[in-house]
Amino acid sequence: MSFGAGTMAGIGLISGIGKGVSQFAQGGAEQAQANLNASISETQGVLIEERQKLDEFRKRKAMRELTGEQVALFAKSGVTFTGSVIDVIQEDLADAELDIAIDKINARMGVAATQSQADADRAEGRDRRTAAMLRGGTTVLASTMTFAEKFSVPRKKKIGD
Repeated sequence: MSFGAGTMAGIGLISGIGKGVSQFAQGGAEQAQANLNASISETQGVLIEERQKLDEFRKRKAMRELTGEQVALFAKSGVTFTGSVIDVIQEDLADAELDIAIDKINARMGVAATQSQADADRAEGRDRRTAAMLRGGTTVLASTMTFAEKFSVPRKKKIGD
């Protein structure tokens, strides 16, 4: 093999190794991006929970205000607090509690969805990194094999073999 051919083979090997290392790094970057996306999804889940707690507080406050207004209006009108008057107040309270319970369920579903997305993002990141590592390893191995083939000397066969 001539000096020029050997030099070219060496350059090809170095280039292949460089490309393989670049592919390894790309896989790490893709996994980091997927982990960032997962963290964003988890943060959204926390915000959903906090928003639900705030909404519950507001609804309970409004429920107390409404009950107070109803009691004041019924008292002002001279109605006694028996029978249908109490039933009206209890039904309003039950409706408000049902509304709060539905909000909690919806919030839990939202949190579960964001956690599911976070888990999927992390899994995709691991898969991308693994694929990049395989691509990089294949590139380095192929470059090394090509380099080795340039310098391999075929074995001489004996007559009769």
